[in-house]
Amino acid sequence: MEVSSLVRKLGHELAEIRERSLKSILFKLDHNLISYADLVHEKVLFPNLLEWFNFPIVPMKEEALNFVSSLIKHPPAAQKMIGIGAVEFFSQLRSDVDPNLQAIIDGIVDGLFLLPSEIPSSYLSGFLPQEELFTGYFGQERSHMRQLEIPLKKTLAKCLKFSTFPWLTLTSTDRHILSSNESSLRSSNQSLIWSTCELLQDVIMQDFPAEIFLQRPKIVQSLLSLLNLAFGGDGRHRLALQAVSCLQQLCIFLRGRLNFHRDPGFFSTEQGTTSQNSSISYCEEARGAPRSQNPSPGSSSPRPSVIGRTVQRPRGDGQDWDAASSSGNSTQANADSRISLHSPLDAGRTDLPDIENEDTLELQMKQFSLSQFCVSILENAIPLLRTGSRRMTMEVLELLVEDLYLIGDAISENVWEDESLFGLELKDKLLLVLGLLGETILYHKTNISAEQPEVMMVHHRMAFVSISLFTVRLLQTLLPVEKASKVLQKSLLSALFLLSLDVPFSLEYPSIHEAIAAYLEQMSSENYSIYKQASETANSIECTCTFMIEVHKKGEKNLTELVELADQALHSLPYHQHLTLLQESIHICSNITIMFSFQNFSLPSCMEAFHCMTTSGSIGICDCLDIHNVAKSVSSICHGIHFLLHPKVLYEIATFGLQEEKNEVNSSAKAILMHLLQGQLIMTTLTWNKFLEALYPIIPVLQGYADTKDELGNCILTLSETSSDKGDGILPTATRLRAALRLLFSKKHLVRSMALKHLLFHLLNEEGASLKRPCLHGSVFTSISNLFIIEGAIELKLGDKMESIFKVEIIEKLYDILTSDAVDMVLRKSAAEQLAIILQDTNMHGIVKKLGVVEKVLAYLSECVHVNGKVMESIVLPCLILLRKLIYADPDVRLSLAQQSSLLLSLFRVSLIFQNDQAVLTEATVLLCLLLFDEVSRTDTWTESINNNGTVLPSFSLPVAIVRRYHLPVKIAAHHIVSPNSIVVPLSSECLTMKPVSDMLKMSWNLSWYHGTENLLQLKNYEKQAETFLDTLKLSSEDILILKITHTTYGLQDCLNSIIQAVSHRDVKASLIRLSFYALNDRLALKCISGSCQTILKSIVWQRAINRFLQVLPASAEDEKLLVDVLRFLNKLCREQRASLEADHLKWILKSLLKNKSNSLLDLLVRPESQVRDETDEIQTAVRQQLDKELIHLFNTLLFCSMSVTDRYKGLELAGCFRTELALKLLQCLRLTDAPHFYGLPSLGRTLRGMVHVTALPNWSTYSAIAEPVTICKKYLSGLLEVISSFYVEWGGNAMSFMGKGVTKSTVLCLLHLSHEMMAQAKDTDWVSLWSLPYNNSEDQVPSHLGLTWLVPLWVDRDPEVRFTALGIGSALTSLEIGCIALAESCQNISGGLWGTALNIFLDQSECSMVRREVCFLSHSIPLKKLTFDTTTTASPSQHDSPMSAAMSKQCAVVTPALLSAVCSLLHNLLIVAPKDTEIALQRDLLTVLLLLQYLSSVSRLLKSCLLVDSQLVIQELLKPLLRNAFTILSIRSKDGLGNEELYTICDCIHLSTTHPALYTASLQFLSVLLNEEGRRQLQDKQSICQDPTLSFLLDHSEECQASVIQLTELIIQVFKISLCACRIYFFFSLLNINDFCLPVGLISSCIEQMKHIHAQLNLDSLKPGKAQKKKEDSLKKQLRCAMQLLRNCLFQNEECKMAALKAHLVPVLHLLWPWLLIDDSSMEIALHLLCVYTAYYPPGCASLCWTSGQSSLVSVRSAAGSSLMHNILKLASQVSDDSSPLQHVIFDLLSNLALSHDCKGIIQKSNFLQNFLSLSLPKGSHKNPSNVCTLWLKLLLNISFGEDGQQMIMKINGFLDQIVEMCKCRHKSSQHIALLILHNICFSPTNKPKILANGKLLTTCLESDSCVVQRIGAASLWALLHNYQKAKVTLKNPSIRRKIDELIPILYFSSSSLVHFNIYCQSNFWLAARF
Repeated sequence: MEVSSLVRKLGHELAEIRERSLKSILFKLDHNLISYADLVHEKVLFPNLLEWFNFPIVPMKEEALNFVSSLIKHPPAAQKMIGIGAVEFFSQLRSDVDPNLQAIIDGIVDGLFLLPSEIPSSYLSGFLPQEELFTGYFGQERSHMRQLEIPLKKTLAKCLKFSTFPWLTLTSTDRHILSSNESSLRSSNQSLIWSTCELLQDVIMQDFPAEIFLQRPKIVQSLLSLLNLAFGGDGRHRLALQAVSCLQQLCIFLRGRLNFHRDPGFFSTEQGTTSQNSSISYCEEARGAPRSQNPSPGSSSPRPSVIGRTVQRPRGDGQDWDAASSSGNSTQANADSRISLHSPLDAGRTDLPDIENEDTLELQMKQFSLSQFCVSILENAIPLLRTGSRRMTMEVLELLVEDLYLIGDAISENVWEDESLFGLELKDKLLLVLGLLGETILYHKTNISAEQPEVMMVHHRMAFVSISLFTVRLLQTLLPVEKASKVLQKSLLSALFLLSLDVPFSLEYPSIHEAIAAYLEQMSSENYSIYKQASETANSIECTCTFMIEVHKKGEKNLTELVELADQALHSLPYHQHLTLLQESIHICSNITIMFSFQNFSLPSCMEAFHCMTTSGSIGICDCLDIHNVAKSVSSICHGIHFLLHPKVLYEIATFGLQEEKNEVNSSAKAILMHLLQGQLIMTTLTWNKFLEALYPIIPVLQGYADTKDELGNCILTLSETSSDKGDGILPTATRLRAALRLLFSKKHLVRSMALKHLLFHLLNEEGASLKRPCLHGSVFTSISNLFIIEGAIELKLGDKMESIFKVEIIEKLYDILTSDAVDMVLRKSAAEQLAIILQDTNMHGIVKKLGVVEKVLAYLSECVHVNGKVMESIVLPCLILLRKLIYADPDVRLSLAQQSSLLLSLFRVSLIFQNDQAVLTEATVLLCLLLFDEVSRTDTWTESINNNGTVLPSFSLPVAIVRRYHLPVKIAAHHIVSPNSIVVPLSSECLTMKPVSDMLKMSWNLSWYHGTENLLQLKNYEKQAETFLDTLKLSSEDILILKITHTTYGLQDCLNSIIQAVSHRDVKASLIRLSFYALNDRLALKCISGSCQTILKSIVWQRAINRFLQVLPASAEDEKLLVDVLRFLNKLCREQRASLEADHLKWILKSLLKNKSNSLLDLLVRPESQVRDETDEIQTAVRQQLDKELIHLFNTLLFCSMSVTDRYKGLELAGCFRTELALKLLQCLRLTDAPHFYGLPSLGRTLRGMVHVTALPNWSTYSAIAEPVTICKKYLSGLLEVISSFYVEWGGNAMSFMGKGVTKSTVLCLLHLSHEMMAQAKDTDWVSLWSLPYNNSEDQVPSHLGLTWLVPLWVDRDPEVRFTALGIGSALTSLEIGCIALAESCQNISGGLWGTALNIFLDQSECSMVRREVCFLSHSIPLKKLTFDTTTTASPSQHDSPMSAAMSKQCAVVTPALLSAVCSLLHNLLIVAPKDTEIALQRDLLTVLLLLQYLSSVSRLLKSCLLVDSQLVIQELLKPLLRNAFTILSIRSKDGLGNEELYTICDCIHLSTTHPALYTASLQFLSVLLNEEGRRQLQDKQSICQDPTLSFLLDHSEECQASVIQLTELIIQVFKISLCACRIYFFFSLLNINDFCLPVGLISSCIEQMKHIHAQLNLDSLKPGKAQKKKEDSLKKQLRCAMQLLRNCLFQNEECKMAALKAHLVPVLHLLWPWLLIDDSSMEIALHLLCVYTAYYPPGCASLCWTSGQSSLVSVRSAAGSSLMHNILKLASQVSDDSSPLQHVIFDLLSNLALSHDCKGIIQKSNFLQNFLSLSLPKGSHKNPSNVCTLWLKLLLNISFGEDGQQMIMKINGFLDQIVEMCKCRHKSSQHIALLILHNICFSPTNKPKILANGKLLTTCLESDSCVVQRIGAASLWALLHNYQKAKVTLKNPSIRRKIDELIPILYFSSSSLVHFNIYCQSNFWLAARF
């Protein structure tokens, strides 16, 4: 049935129609004509049902609500309802309907919360009736169905990040306390309201979780209403301040609660009254149905009798259920509830407080969401920013900042797109808030005026800045920039616009200013455009000032930068009119022309400067250039004006200066031109010629101003004048001709008349003038002045068709006809006419020009003007048309023809001849016009860019000045209406009149002129300094005040100075408020660490300002009030800086506090009893309470900051003394009575919170000079136990009520800290007994000893933090056996005892992880102390024992890593005490163990990645426990016992290579890294011996490890072929000489065989090209490298292995692989390393390299016919040229080894390889180091020189000796020593001694060296040279040498080691013998 029409009518405007429609729908539903499934598809239905209640007349309310209630039982309908915001709609509608309808609405809202997360597909597809879901004969009741429902989902609007906190129920006492305080807040008694606010801050908010005040928002609403009192008198504003403080504290606590709920350690799955750690209400999380608030009769149970009073005590504090407590046995209860009856845990969980049938649903509907709370604060607090009170503004802003943090956590940036009712309402409120903020900013901005007192101006500016910062931060939190266009609040937009133009604000907070500009760009393009233009002007102003600074700097200047600055600076000239800028710009331009040519330098800046100069009209160019200075030389002046002598500059003057309307401007231009035109006599020839050169292009423009009546006009006329019969003139002849002809186009008749005189000379002196017509007689010239004045100007246009219709053949034929002399003239004329028509198409121009038409036309014109040329007159007209079209379209042809004087004269004569023929005259005139004005038709000559705007100029265009000044025969396009160099002013005049814009530019000018705010504010007499400025540029007194206030550094200094110089309390308070503003601004601008406040803290002024308040105690009430303000500021400052507070300042504060112990601020904490009793004045009492609060706050902050002190001798000692001293003072404050009075709680709470901070750090009790640490701890324990007894035990365990929770929490935390301190400081265990409470004084029981029983109720407290901390105390006490016994005895009366209690808590899946972790720690010590415990009562009930078991089994506990760690520690202890039982349990739950191991594996993998990325990411201390336990595991081998554990473990891992390759690989990698590190250390320092045995020692020298070593080696070799990792292991084995096992297993031969196989495979694969083969080849090369590396390490220092390699033909295999090695440097490098190891100290190996290919045994070198590997190595060494190549190094190392072999030396000699030594380039100068290759060569030659054959070999190299002698002169130690050693070796050869003796001076010079090594080598060389060589003895027998020897012998002796003493002794004896 169609129901759409009925549904639509539900929204009809007429109530009658709506009512009939609803009745009709309900009737159809009742009679099953339609179903709800039909209605679900009607989308219009749901908004119409909500709109039903929005009409003025609402009939059938109950029926409509019942209809909605039935409809939402269908999940799709409920989802759609929620989607359109039905929850919020009905929540608000509830208060507007009758009470009888409210229940229906509650049901609707409840139903909307019950959305199944999963819906059967059959239901979704068919929408079956609800009855079909039931099974069985009868449908089950609804109540039973609720138990089977799927977990429920709560949906929230997308505009929220967080909605509401988990619901907390309250006891009747708690509700009474809240209700009482709410009533007090609404009282008319101001004193009561004040005290209530104090109580809220000091007690109530400390006890109750912060979310309670949102869930029951009456107190918050009352506080918000109190804010309205801010504008009232009679001290009512003080109440508003109190309300602000309460709300601020609430915001802070709410942030803490948010963090608490986000902490996974405190996450709990249980909700309800017994726990407050309920799940957080994110959008995605499920929310169950509310639990029943009325416990069943069987669920209540007596609590343990050992706690509290057992008498009836119905005191209304929520503990009335304790009345039934008794020690009755458990048989009275049901067996299924045994645990409930006897476990204190379950007692605390199941006993619910008396809620007196509280309507929870109604309360939940009225609660504040976090977003509502935040927005309400914004709405109610922002108006207070206009009160005019500095303190009010400050504290409200601090409240708003705290609220801002909550907003970021509560409201999403999607709020602007949320279309739900809640989202729309929230968006409207936010828009209202933003509007209020905008209005507030504008309010404070407009109130900054000279009419206000300075104090108020300061206040308004400070408020303006802070509120602006807050507004921007709020925008950044809620509004992404890209969505800013959706927020169009007018006041906010105006405020942002003002802020964007506020220069002091932008300079102080640049990041905030950038954000403002970004928002402004999105919100208002108009305002943003003004801002950008103003910014450009301000930037130009800054460039102006910078330019002026740079110009006046002494020394060389960067002209390029100056020109760029001038270019930017000129744009702001119209604003500031600082004409000195123009003067300096002209000077710069002048200097540029002196130093550069304009061809190499850009002109725009110069042109703009000159344009400004010419348009300013107030300064003459001559004055700028100092031309009239007679003291200057002509040359200097000429150089100065060279900048003017450029066509563009002159064009600017002539074109735009002369036509300027301002008389000053055009007169200046005339003066400039006159000075230049008449300046030939005062100019040098070079300058005059340069001027004429620049003048030529602009003569057409100048001639437009020619005039016989004007001085300038006459000067211009002289340009075309010929001054003598010889043809002399100012300009060249051709130029004068063009100028004279151009004058005929002038609009002035007299000028045209003058043109004839100037033309006569050219006409008369023309070549062949006598043969040309017309004859020059008077009648011809009668009308010449009007010859070119054509009345009707023609329009020049040519066609631009893409394709031409004319053919080339036709054009060629016409050309032939035109040029043929045999053709009749009529036909030729016709041909010319047709060609002229064809040339209308520009595509044909190129063809015609190629044919030579232009030349022919010019010839015909010449013929025509000839005396015999009358015959040509008929074709003149078409020829002129043809020529005109060609030169119009082609600038190049036009330029070429314009320079031909003969053509110009011919055209003039044609005009004279045909002056009566209008057609011919017009064409001739047009042609002359095109040619004469060609130079100014080229726009590219005058501008840098002519097509920037996208327009294309025609081929011929003239400046407007030409068009205006001449009578032109054509209609021509004009350009340069304005100067291309004219400055475009960024800002319009309208913008400049706007005060914010003018203020911005004014401020920019002054800040730029004085180079910053600091310099400007340091001026002592600004008015005098700014006298030269325009009035619009001068700062007013309020402008300067704004600068002072906004500049944070200046403001802070001013405030501190004011405090130092203050003479009254008021002055200090005012400065403190300003300081608070600055600190808040840094916080808002996110500059808490690097801001100005942090900087000022480093100054001495800060200490001077604060010092007296830290060292002098207050002497009056006013002093105390002031001290409160000082401490409040210090607290704010230190709170923001506590993470980065300077250690020196912290130590200074601590010293100040401890300096005068008799008059210290610490003493203010403890007042004499008499002073306390005398406090009757409420105000004085309030002040002192506030003082105590601020003192404790400051001390707590200082304690926190002291944690970062690291100075052991001063800082740590000072901080420790402060902690202990404060601890003693707080102990004195802990005054308690038997029944603590309610109003003593604020002081007690503050004291305990201070104690928490004091005791948090270890050793806090050890710095007292008057008391022992243990004594202090005992006093603390006594006082704290008294508190816990009074507030918890005597009240029977205050587990359910929140009252006193703050005191309890602080006390328990102090006790936890104290337990650890006592363990550290006590010398015995007697202190544990002190923790027991004494006997209780029960009225109806025998006194009993409580012992540690007081701890047990704390374990089941409502607050998880209390439970966690109390369990921590238990774990600390049970760490000692006496404590474990005491705690166990205290739990004897509890079923299950201590173990049962702990186990029940641990097994509770709903408990949070932190509590369960502490239970594990508590349980650690229980098994180890071997206590007897009973586990019979702790068994879990079966699944059928309780109806809740099914639900409990589905609970999922959160397990954090901390809990996991604690569980593992507990299992560790259990394994020690009960290994069998624990082993069985672990085997039964093996999956859990595996999960733990997987977790450990994941953590290890993460640590590995962190270490690879950055080793600093993982602190080494954190790894030690993990590594220690890991190696402990590796050390355990259960079967074989202990010994060689690590190696056996690794062997086991390697055995798993096939089943667990990852483990096997990791094991080998671990061993390889370990061996590699040990090998590296051994190679680096062979002499160092580690005291601890290394792994290499165990493997190589330990006899007991040999079996494991053999096993490990065999395993590695077995997997060698399949694992590169195993190869690496063996590499490192060989480094450690652990290679004795490779021979028995044939490792060397197998490696060489593998190399052969790889060679064969490479050759085979090379025949198969392709990418796949390339990858295979790379893999083979990788295997080859691995095999060679393994061989290298096996051969290292092992001759047996080298012999095995020789027998296995290693060298021939490498010879085969050589071609492959040549194409792979990495492989070649490894192969050469292998050969180096192989040939080291092994002559047979060296000789094997001399084998030729195919030889199997060593043959002599002479018979080696083929190429050997030695030859290949030498060839490779000759080719490698890179000095730094690793390959080169290893090649020479190998050659150095081979050079010791006789056979190899023979090949080296024959190969002429040594000749390359002579080509080495030696460094110039003895101080420069030789190249690396020089050093390599020296090492090679040294090895060669060890044998006599080698000595002779190298001496045969021509030039060798000279080369080596030069190297010996090098100062580089290594190279010099090696070169000298080579000479030393050569000295032994008899044949070489004469050559050496010839250079003997070098050796004797060595004796004079400062190096002992050089001296020794030199002495040894001389000794060798003298041996058996008489000539040397005679030559060297020199007195100076003898004297040097005598001096040298003792020096060498005493400076040498004992090993060389004998050699020196022999040398000395020899020298003595030689002397005689």
